[in-house]
Amino acid sequence: LNDPSIKRFVLDIDSPLREKLCNAVGDECQYDVVVTLDSNLEPFGQELLVDEPRVVQVGDIFYEYVRPACVDQFFYSNPMRVTYINRYWHSLCANPKLPVASEACLFTGNKPTKKALRYSKYVFDQERVTYATAQARCEEDGLKQSWFHFIEGIENHKKGFH
Repeated sequence: LNDPSIKRFVLDIDSPLREKLCNAVGDECQYDVVVTLDSNLEPFGQELLVDEPRVVQVGDIFYEYVRPACVDQFFYSNPMRVTYINRYWHSLCANPKLPVASEACLFTGNKPTKKALRYSKYVFDQERVTYATAQARCEEDGLKQSWFHFIEGIENHKKGFH
């Protein structure tokens, strides 16, 4: 929590989600321990760049999005392999249409490598995206989303699945 190198997802002051989580009375936020959204909110600012907000910061308070249990199909088409931290750790099958892992971008030039990089403009540490978002982000950086040996330049506690 006190690691200054962690890239956090701080909601914009004009965000409808921030407004809902703040629950202001006058100029003071009245933070609830549990907030259930009863309708969809229009995304704002950086919210437009993420597939799923995991933990968001409002002032000094953090809220975690908890995905509803047992609402995804158990069987799905075209499963993809996602790997935790590096190829020698845990792997599992995932639905490429759901935000379950971060991108792993590989250099595709004259000297291909299996050392992957994070997307240069990722929004927050351990951000999860769909496979389509991962591909688009890697292409934007001139790289390719692909199988890898390890992610370079990120501390293990910030990696998650890729």
